[in-house]
Amino acid sequence: MAVSYPTKIALASQSAGECAMPSCETPLFLSGPGTTRILGEAAHIAGDKPGSPRYDPDMTPEARNAVDNLIYLCPNCHKRIDRSVEEYPEARLHELKAKRAQAVDDALRAAILTVGFPELDEVTQAFHDSPHAPAVSDFALRPPEEKLRLNSLGNRSRVLITMGLSAAREVGSFLESKSRTDPEFTHRLKNRFLEEYSRLYGEGHRGDDLFSLMCHFASRGHLVPLQQMVGLAVLSYLFESCEVFEK
Repeated sequence: MAVSYPTKIALASQSAGECAMPSCETPLFLSGPGTTRILGEAAHIAGDKPGSPRYDPDMTPEARNAVDNLIYLCPNCHKRIDRSVEEYPEARLHELKAKRAQAVDDALRAAILTVGFPELDEVTQAFHDSPHAPAVSDFALRPPEEKLRLNSLGNRSRVLITMGLSAAREVGSFLESKSRTDPEFTHRLKNRFLEEYSRLYGEGHRGDDLFSLMCHFASRGHLVPLQQMVGLAVLSYLFESCEVFEK
């Protein structure tokens, strides 16, 4: 059982696209127009097969390949932790991963203060020329808590949504400003997110994997904290105010 693409996206996002080893922090992504190539490796903390470093026979295949058992590393650091199991036991790798995730979360929170109209315009420009789509009418707007439950979103997704909603007022003002010159912009934006959500849902993505892919879509594949924060702010605003995540 291999690590899934959504899991790699979530792992890379938690590490802001950089190697999680504090002595390394090498950038491990290439950004292009509307896409990002993930160059890092999803390294197993507890090994994925018998005989591999830190293998735990009591883990299920699903648990071995879940985000909680993976750390985002460059190839050199991946080899380093697997060659030095005594130096890098499970507990230390979880600690290193948690420190990196905390640093990224701190960077996201700091980025909230710099989310403004120019940053929102840059991230949403891909939707400027989106074709007009008919309004979706078979959804009833649900409160955020119900959406979290219906979509089986875990604590990590909840924390990110709460963080994104810190910039809700700025997103609302931005969309109001855009609507003065382009009355259909907000409608097109909403429908593009609804289309992507429905597409991913139809492919079988659920829970935090689905949310990670929607964050990736919202930030146009960027892994830099500011652009991640802008995308998260837009997604969280739509999560709260319209039919996105209504399934």
